[in-house]
Amino acid sequence: AERILDVTRDLVLRWGYRKTTLNDIARHSDVGKGTLFLHWRNRDALFLSLLRRERLEMLTELREAISLERDRLNLHVFVRILVRTRAERPLLAALLVGDQDTLGRLVERKRHAGDSTGLHHEFASYLEELRTRGLVRGDLSAADQLCVFTAIHYGFAALPGVAPEDMAPSAELTAELCAEAVSRTLAPHGSAATPQVEFSEVTAEWLDRMLGLAEERYLASLEERTAD
Repeated sequence: AERILDVTRDLVLRWGYRKTTLNDIARHSDVGKGTLFLHWRNRDALFLSLLRRERLEMLTELREAISLERDRLNLHVFVRILVRTRAERPLLAALLVGDQDTLGRLVERKRHAGDSTGLHHEFASYLEELRTRGLVRGDLSAADQLCVFTAIHYGFAALPGVAPEDMAPSAELTAELCAEAVSRTLAPHGSAATPQVEFSEVTAEWLDRMLGLAEERYLASLEERTAD
């Protein structure tokens, strides 16, 4: 299953969702088409599993990066790492901005698969915990903070598709600019650049919860066919 998903990812990035067929995947994976149906009931289930694995791997990388920054982590550093880590996974970047050229109708199917709800609530809880501890501004509600963060994050994610090619910032600069915008908007006044071990601990706990949720959903997508 893992090898098939590796091949699927490569083909989707090369051809897009619409042009990648099960026959293509089976041929490039060097398996019979029937082997695919041992794991997934149809093409969309396979692609959904791929996106769940991409999210799990991204969160794993993010968790490792955060642990290396434990003694200097703050809102600015966290957002920069988050944006950079997500940008290194083109399928997740495409999902974030609703890129139908790459993901086709899978964009809508993924949104209705229930994946985002739990993860969204977890992030809202994370922001509320930061707010309670004074690690982000306390004069904005958690709901307002979530709106601001989402708007800034999505805006920078969509930048490559709207900015002229010669004016689009590099991935590194995009991550830095997004981090600067979030930090200036949400960090406590006068302490945006202050390293916080407490910030690191709260962030690590949140990521551990996210990883557990992401792993559970990924494994469920592999076992769905067997459950039938």
